[in-house]
Amino acid sequence: MSELKSSLIEAENESMLMNMQGSGLQATVSATIGCTNLPVVENLQEACAALTSCNQKYKNLLLNHSESIAKLGEEFQEFDKEMAEKMGIIS
Repeated sequence: MSELKSSLIEAENESMLMNMQGSGLQATVSATIGCTNLPVVENLQEACAALTSCNQKYKNLLLNHSESIAKLGEEFQEFDKEMAEKMGIIS
C-alpha cells in the first residue's frame, strides 16, 4: 500500500510538476487559427479554457487543503497503530 504523502511542500511540488507538464501539452496543442465561421474551433477553444480553469481550481484546492490532508493521514496512521497494539500485532 502506498504511503499517504501530503504537505504544503508536497502540494507545491506537485503543482510545479503539473504546470511543467501542462505547459508542454499546451505548446504541442497550440495552433494558429485564422478567422473562421466554424463553431468547432470556438467550441474547442472554450473547452480548452474550461479545462485549464478546472485544473487550476484543482491545484488550488490541493494547495489550500494539503495541511488538513496530512493531518488526516497522521490520524489514520495513529488509528492503525492503536488497532495493531490492541490485536497484539507489533508493527
